[in-house]
Amino acid sequence: AGNNWIMWEMPRSSYPKDSKPVHVDRARLFRWSKCNENLFATTGCPGKMKSQLIIHHLAHPQPVLTGFVPLGSGLSWHKKLPLCVVGGYRKLFFWFTEM
Repeated sequence: AGNNWIMWEMPRSSYPKDSKPVHVDRARLFRWSKCNENLFATTGCPGKMKSQLIIHHLAHPQPVLTGFVPLGSGLSWHKKLPLCVVGGYRKLFFWFTEM
């Protein structure tokens, strides 16, 4: 599943409910939004000069937002707002998404 995100509905069956491509070079981190159960974010593998952040909404076929962070690490969501943050080299990078 390295290049795709796959979602199962556990009580129903063992077959994936949905699967879509996410990162070309594999995803590293995955976090659900704390304020919206349909939003989640992924980051690409580190080791490159820029790490890619992609924010997805389950109802949309394309990513809601794509961003880049120099030497990104860590991924978190605000508790009450659709605000995502990734740590970069001595900085924090914030992305605000509309619900």
